[in-house]
Amino acid sequence: MKTIQHKMFGELAYYHGWKRAMNITLFGHEKTVILNIEAEDDAEFEDAQVNAYHKFFNDKERLIKREKS
Repeated sequence: MKTIQHKMFGELAYYHGWKRAMNITLFGHEKTVILNIEAEDDAEFEDAQVNAYHKFFNDKERLIKREKS
């Protein structure tokens, strides 16, 4: 299995897309989720994919509070 170390996504493995397991805390509960990034095995990610990941994790708490209200 092909793996890479990406500066934003971390260590990813290619299997019909780039994936990695990660822990995330939402609403006070920690869960393991699979980050799945659709891209070819050349790891040419679109800017929109990187920006969406960055925006979510930088604004996660604010986004969750907005959805709860």
